[in-house]
Amino acid sequence: MIQNGTKLRGHYKIIQYLGGGGFADTYLAQDENLPGSPKFVVKQLKPKNPHPTVLKVARVLFQREAEALYRLKHQQIPRLFAYFEEKGEFYLVEDYIEGDDLSKIELSPGKRLSEAETIKLLHDILEILAFVHKQNLIHLDIKPQNIIRHRQNNELFLIDFGAVKEIQNLETNIQGQVQSSVVIGTPGYMPSEQATRQPRFSSDVYAVGMLGIQALTGIYPHQLQVDSNTLEVIWRNRVQVSPQLADILDKMVRYHFSQRYPTAVEASSAIASLKPQTQSGKTTKTSLPVKKSWLNYKIIALLISAIVILFGLLKRFEQNQPNFTKYENSTDGITIQYPDNWNKLENSNIITNEIVEFSPQSSNSDVPEKLVITGENLSDPLSLAEYTKLSKQEIVQQNNNVKILSETDSNLAGKRAYKVVYTLSDEGNQLKRMETWTLKNFKVYSITYEAQADKYDQSLPTAEKMINTFQLEK
Repeated sequence: MIQNGTKLRGHYKIIQYLGGGGFADTYLAQDENLPGSPKFVVKQLKPKNPHPTVLKVARVLFQREAEALYRLKHQQIPRLFAYFEEKGEFYLVEDYIEGDDLSKIELSPGKRLSEAETIKLLHDILEILAFVHKQNLIHLDIKPQNIIRHRQNNELFLIDFGAVKEIQNLETNIQGQVQSSVVIGTPGYMPSEQATRQPRFSSDVYAVGMLGIQALTGIYPHQLQVDSNTLEVIWRNRVQVSPQLADILDKMVRYHFSQRYPTAVEASSAIASLKPQTQSGKTTKTSLPVKKSWLNYKIIALLISAIVILFGLLKRFEQNQPNFTKYENSTDGITIQYPDNWNKLENSNIITNEIVEFSPQSSNSDVPEKLVITGENLSDPLSLAEYTKLSKQEIVQQNNNVKILSETDSNLAGKRAYKVVYTLSDEGNQLKRMETWTLKNFKVYSITYEAQADKYDQSLPTAEKMINTFQLEK
């Protein structure tokens, strides 16, 4: 910890420790080079690993992120005044926002906001976030503690962009490569794709949606239940709210990113459409004609017919939604949930190490989609990194025309895992696969989702739901 009175760069005098965590320490400082010695916030970022290779990568990342923050010139985002490095530690100098974060005021424990207050809060946050997304940046860590209400003008300020946290957690793997060792984000406000290090703009939208639900219910996101079939958040039963706002919030926090608003721009427009009706608190009187013509009755009849047809379609849609069934294999110590409109085929193949295969009962593909679980006993103890290196080599060697599209650290059954997505050719068919594997007690568990390349996205949300229900025996 930096002592009070310490001067950084010869003129940023530390006067108070504001707080810190796993990623950074924050201080209040005065710039003695400016008239009146104005106050600034100084953030100290120090990589855990002092290895020269790590510091070299950290330096590049730090400059990149600082330049990105400098582009965010918005009246409700603290301005970046300086960034510099001293003795292997990195510093950001930003505006000091005098006020309290939302966890101490609007979103303090147990407090609930009215619908009108919640809409206003969502609108104000999304307006700032829409600007961020237009700059092609993702915040990555939206939560009550990172939104400050200014004490004088009452405006909201968005602080602590998560990207800089990557610098703090750089590590070297067994190949000597530098990588981040942490998932950036906060549980409860972080969606599934961000937890597997594949964030999108809609990941920020999810976080704001969870803030809105917390504001209405007074319940922290991690305390809300999740539907075991759909993996969607269950919250409507906790509060009375208009269907219009509830539908928007539901869309903001959909489990799969493709079903959310793609960016804060679209989410902000949706919330803005509620403001005149909900916040005005006024009802508009409409003068009805004394005589109703045949045209009025015809319009009413058409509306009723449309409602009946829509209701029927909704019922049919609900009936077509699959229920999920639990599959359990005590021999291999695994459980997973799968849709009742998918077939299950237990293989127990000692050559391929396959345990079970799931596939849709009806498929319009030449090569039907499938999800396969395998379990392989290791003859020699290997780390996840070592096994991953060998598996990637095997993928390339054993398949034709392989093209790896993405690879990333992941999670499987609550354990560290690795995920690879690639395309290949098989008997004239262009296929796409997603393989995720993890290790437990000298055994590798792997889940592979495969489909024709042009049909891959159709069943991907279902496959991801299945993978997220996968569990290993304790």
